[in-house]
Amino acid sequence: MYTLVNLDYEAYLFDSHYHENADQFVRAVKEFEHVFFLFAKKTDSMIIYNEYSNEDLLHYEKLGFEIPKLTPKTRINKNLPINYWWGKKHELELEKFLNSKLTSITIAKKLHLGFYQGAVVNTYPQFLAHLDKHPEITEWVLKNPFGMSGRGHYLFSTDKQSNKKIPEHIVKSRTILEPLYKRVLDLGTTFVVEEGKIVDQFMVINFNDHIGQFKGAGTSLNQKAIGLFLEKAFGISFDLIQSQLQQIADEYLQHRPENNIQIDSFFYLDQNNKFQFYPLVEVNCRKTMGLVVYQLAKRHPEAWCEWRFEEGQKTANEDEIESFRLSPQNVKTQTTVKYFKDVLRYLDSDKPDGLFFRHN
Repeated sequence: MYTLVNLDYEAYLFDSHYHENADQFVRAVKEFEHVFFLFAKKTDSMIIYNEYSNEDLLHYEKLGFEIPKLTPKTRINKNLPINYWWGKKHELELEKFLNSKLTSITIAKKLHLGFYQGAVVNTYPQFLAHLDKHPEITEWVLKNPFGMSGRGHYLFSTDKQSNKKIPEHIVKSRTILEPLYKRVLDLGTTFVVEEGKIVDQFMVINFNDHIGQFKGAGTSLNQKAIGLFLEKAFGISFDLIQSQLQQIADEYLQHRPENNIQIDSFFYLDQNNKFQFYPLVEVNCRKTMGLVVYQLAKRHPEAWCEWRFEEGQKTANEDEIESFRLSPQNVKTQTTVKYFKDVLRYLDSDKPDGLFFRHN
């Protein structure tokens, strides 16, 4: 059996123009299919879209990764079955339901754990009416219900757009309308699902930009330290946070997903400049970049592990114990992995607007 790192899974579910050999979808797979090397065994057979130089493969082997048998997509035996690794394909309509932001919205409202002042606006008059309903909110974001990683979000201000002249085609293509919160830290929580049961859980801190586009993540196998840090940093009971996230996971588990349940949440500053927790932004029932950084963290179980997509970030630290390039040299998105000893001390050293704290 072949393993295919189908990073185009979201497009497969929701894009009416999807074709697995179309250039725009192939490019997405090429950029990050190498993350499978962290999980692979030499006995695996992996379908690849990208080409890996001998230098890159030697680099991975020196890091201790096992390189599977690599077969270009154009040379596969079409009679052999495929294991879709990123998102298991088993029941299309159920998978669409579990990965839709509209499902996340419904569950958030049912549990009172998100989408507090948001609305699904299917027409331009609905869009205008919702803005008029909340004159106290001036910063907003429009989202595509089926987008991913913050791509295509449209930010606007009613202060600057006093006549609310947002182009109608923008509203028609982005029907989820929400206030733009003063987010300071993004949290990803994964509930690992096997045979219809949750068998593990872990959290990562996501390094997202101001519109939610993923730029990397950090975590540790010392999950207790992360919980202690969050409670200390934000003054919110970690038991409460955990309880709310468990409610969301249990709600999704009722639908018997074949993939993991990954919940996006964030901490933000309210109008009184007080920290609050927003439990449910959206849920992904598939593998995620959070799983990748958690796998990387296993290299140094007591350390803090970071995987970053951008250069120019905080690099000098006396507690750094290892760093290396994870991406192959021929992809656009170059990424670096770093490890730092003493998780709590490293996290506590950060300040607002620092390593991962940020304001919009």
